[in-house]
Amino acid sequence: MPTTWTIRPATQDDATGVIAVAAAAWRDTYQGLLRPETIEGFIERAYAVERVKTRIADDHFYVAAEADGIVAFADALERDDRLDLVAIYALPAFRGQGAGTSLLEALAERFPTRDISADVVAGNRKGEAFYERRGFSQRETMEATLLGEPVVERRWYRPAGATHAQEELPGHGCADREAVRHLVESEEPGGGGAPGVHRVSTSSTSSRRPSARRSRPPASPGRSPWP
Repeated sequence: MPTTWTIRPATQDDATGVIAVAAAAWRDTYQGLLRPETIEGFIERAYAVERVKTRIADDHFYVAAEADGIVAFADALERDDRLDLVAIYALPAFRGQGAGTSLLEALAERFPTRDISADVVAGNRKGEAFYERRGFSQRETMEATLLGEPVVERRWYRPAGATHAQEELPGHGCADREAVRHLVESEEPGGGGAPGVHRVSTSSTSSRRPSARRSRPPASPGRSPWP
């Protein structure tokens, strides 16, 4: 299988390919973590074509593309204090080949002075392992609901200028290393016509920074609270 691709900003024509990646990734990543009806309902609502096109237009949205189409994508928003990685996913067949890392580093190069954050559903070792190996550390924990299903998320941070970890980070397990290509998403509450989401920060796991016990700012009108 080819392992070369082009990393570039997404265009409106990429929406269909992004949706295909998101659907495959969500079904694979969250099987056993979320109810099947939550997974399918989320894909249907949050990855509707017009919603994806809006995100491509408004966000910092990059894709990894090869001859046959989109194999991975990343979506980020600028916050006052950081770059918020709200989604990063690859086709399951392309995990472990570098597409996710290339997308993350493209964003880091675009915003070299920004810390990067990402929210991960607790128990998602595919996502946790990806971030552990790329210089992120756990911070606060948040309780949320997604389409009526309670979930717990952990927020991960990487300081500006950090690079890939060369060995296991202290305090983290090494299970599921074969799945480090994948990919979690986190989204802000609010937004017209969006799935019902509520998130509350409950604790901080960081000893290096004060607890950031706050919710995200509201989404822009018409935008999904979960990518």
